[in-house]
Amino acid sequence: MISKIKFMGMLELGCTEIDVRIEPKQAPSPGRTIDWEPVTTYQELTISAEIRRREAIGKPWRDECFGQCRDALQRFAQGARIAHQKIGRAAITLEQCDALEELIVLWKRWHLNGMRAGLRGQMDALRAQAEREPGVYEFSRACQYLEIAGLQPHPLMGYHYGSAWLVELLPEEVVARLRALCKTLGGRVLEAA
Repeated sequence: MISKIKFMGMLELGCTEIDVRIEPKQAPSPGRTIDWEPVTTYQELTISAEIRRREAIGKPWRDECFGQCRDALQRFAQGARIAHQKIGRAAITLEQCDALEELIVLWKRWHLNGMRAGLRGQMDALRAQAEREPGVYEFSRACQYLEIAGLQPHPLMGYHYGSAWLVELLPEEVVARLRALCKTLGGRVLEAA
């Protein structure tokens, strides 16, 4: 059975409406995991957001941001924290600010886990390098860095970074944490049959 998480409880945050959907799903496999193990099916996490604003209650909503709106949601959480500090209240609680920020971290790490360009060692090396060189994920820079690091092609598997989509299996603890965050944010968790 596949968990289907949907944080859909339209939070009306002041004059901002946010709809975040989190849907791990069974998807056809590209064939290999990032550990070079064969895989036929897996759970894929997809997260996106829709942000709409309106000038005042009763005015029509206008679309502002769709899709990968992590930066806009991060600014929203930071703004809510500032409002709590200055006036003691905001559109969301401090607990919800924490939950939203943690959701963003998990979103960045696990979104589309069935579309990894590299093996685990290659991805780990790039993640570590990204702390020093944010643009390292640009394909030609990634290949160049991995070649210098002795990971292009991978010394054991012969795999060339970016030559196929690999699957990073989604840990159950990540699914459970996302479920808990959705509840904290006031959303509903729907289970697939």
